[in-house]
Amino acid sequence: MGDKAQQRLSSLLVLVTFVALQIPLKKRVAELIPGRRGPREDVAEALVQGAARMSAVVIASTLVRGLANRRESGSDRAAGEGQEHAATVLKVSLETGN
Repeated sequence: MGDKAQQRLSSLLVLVTFVALQIPLKKRVAELIPGRRGPREDVAEALVQGAARMSAVVIASTLVRGLANRRESGSDRAAGEGQEHAATVLKVSLETGN
């Protein structure tokens, strides 16, 4: 998987994860801080959104990195099998003189 593809996938996953985390967290903050809002509540909401955004980035990066590593190991294994097959074909053709 190329760097640009990883970056796009990571950005998409960050967005989806952030939205998925933010909705329940906003509801929870609204339940905990009823009534009028002041600077204290604004700071609390900013901290919650920051934590949700940071968590989304970490989760997305972990998922993309795991997917990229799994694809690399799969392609390395396939390349190794292809090399083994080519070596066998070469050996057989040398033995038979073809």
